Amino acid sequence: MQCDSGYISLYAQAHGGQLPKSLDDLVASGAALPQELQCPSARASNTSVFYAYWGSGLRQPCDPGAVLLTESLQNHNGKGMNVCFADDTVKFIDAKSAKKLLAELEAGHNPPRNWP
Repeated sequence: MQCDSGYISLYAQAHGGQLPKSLDDLVASGAALPQELQCPSARASNTSVFYAYWGSGLRQPCDPGAVLLTESLQNHNGKGMNVCFADDTVKFIDAKSAKKLLAELEAGHNPPRNWP
C-alpha cells in the first residue's frame, strides 16, 4: 500500500498538485497497473477487492492526516485494515477503529475528525 501512495504522488506532480479523482484515473494515466491497486492478501486469495480511494478533490501538499487509501475489512478476517495516509504512512488499525474511520470518511470528513 505504501508504494501505491507513491503512484498517487507521481500523478499529482504531473497534474499540478491535483490528486486523481479515482483509481481509474491513476490507471488510465499509466501511473499504476490495476493489480498494483489491490491488497496482496486479496491477490493471494484471487479476489478482486481493490483499495478504496479517498483522495478525490485533494491537492498536494495534503494535510498529513488525510486518508488516501483503505483496504476492505474482509482482507484480514474482519480484524482490521491497513490505511494509507497522505504523509505516506501506512497503519494497520483494529476493526472498531476502522469502522469509526470509515464512517468519518463516508460522511465527507477527510482528514477524519478526532483521529486517532
